[in-house]
Amino acid sequence: MAGATAKPLARGFTLIELMVVIAIVAIVSLVALPNFQQLIRSNRVATQTNEMVASLSLARTEAIRRNVSPLGNRDVVLCPSTDGLTCSGGWNQGWIVAQRVDDTVDIVIRHVQEPVGVDIAAAGTEIVFDNRGRRAVGPAAMTVRSTACTTGQPYLRTLNINASGQVRVAGGTCP
Repeated sequence: MAGATAKPLARGFTLIELMVVIAIVAIVSLVALPNFQQLIRSNRVATQTNEMVASLSLARTEAIRRNVSPLGNRDVVLCPSTDGLTCSGGWNQGWIVAQRVDDTVDIVIRHVQEPVGVDIAAAGTEIVFDNRGRRAVGPAAMTVRSTACTTGQPYLRTLNINASGQVRVAGGTCP
């Protein structure tokens, strides 16, 4: 058998092996996709909650730094804004931290664009801090929740702003 050539070994995947791998990937994807969507919703709520807490902290700090007084003609306000220049619209359209003079925005300190995938609600349309960092005007609570919030899902955050201007965040479930 010295003259016989050896048959080369086949390398690669067979069609059956490839179909089995594709089926396993499809099953794992079907299981993972709903969990991934839940992760995205949860992260959106957390991100917007953190943005709002950061904006509240910035407004409070700027009111102290600029030594403003809502009883005078200057104040620092956190308010909804559709255009990033004036206080207008609802919280779902974005918001600004701004210094006002005679109730007119003088300096925009920070602008946050409209949130994606979340609803933000508050009883009032502006939060004003005094020169000591206390909440002078505005709602004591705000809620941030996912737009795809079904009953019992943990996609709700409540921001409680006490009289001294400190913010506490409480988690909750969708009604």
